[in-house]
Amino acid sequence: MSLKKYYLLLGVVFLIFIGFSSVKNNLNYLKAAFKYKTQELKGDDLNRYAALLYYKNIYEGVRNRDEDENDQPTEQDIKIEKLFEKASQQGSPLAKLNLARLYAYKHDPELYPEIFRLVKESAESGNADAQFKLGESYHSGLGTEVDFQQAKYWYEKAIAQGNPAAMNNLGVLYQRGLGVEKNGKISTEWYIKSGNLGYSQGLENMFQNYYHGLNGLPQDEEEAIKWREKCYYRTDEIPIQPVFGLKLEEEETYLNKCKNIVD
Repeated sequence: MSLKKYYLLLGVVFLIFIGFSSVKNNLNYLKAAFKYKTQELKGDDLNRYAALLYYKNIYEGVRNRDEDENDQPTEQDIKIEKLFEKASQQGSPLAKLNLARLYAYKHDPELYPEIFRLVKESAESGNADAQFKLGESYHSGLGTEVDFQQAKYWYEKAIAQGNPAAMNNLGVLYQRGLGVEKNGKISTEWYIKSGNLGYSQGLENMFQNYYHGLNGLPQDEEEAIKWREKCYYRTDEIPIQPVFGLKLEEEETYLNKCKNIVD
């Protein structure tokens, strides 16, 4: 075999390998795109497809999410938002929460009432993350009037489903006496429950209270450091759901950050 033919053969093999790798890495997307084009996806199914496109968009670098917040959206951004809007209109609670998340990224006060409406509808449908966000909306007055009683009500609804963020925020209400009688013991109990479920702010609140001797706890720097060094699994940020990884495979909603660091 001549050297020229040898290099040509290597080139063909390389292209085949690249093509195979591309198909393999995008197999989940290709299957989802085929299903989308051949079937009329609705509600939760449409939301799942929109979420897949959202993460594919990010991983391909179509748009740098760290750019200036006034940066104009791409055609793909607009397409994804419209898919979430359609799924939301079809009644998908998760799509409503996702759409509220996309609107929140715009930092536009005029959208706050719409964000509140979407979150409220999702919460009323039973989504625990939305119930937490609705409680947070009443807590801070985002898109609605401040109402600590309503905040407590929705935090407790989310807590019934094991939501650690709501546990932490209920602890905040009791620590500050917002809508409830101030009670450091009850507050600390909720921080501990939240922190033991890996919620970063619950751990931070335990650190701060021990470090400064607040909320009825003794000042104990050693104990404070123990809480700060504990493994955390989730933060305030609620991701677009379902979450898809780099290989566009569905992953757990809140990644085990300690596990990821070890890996």
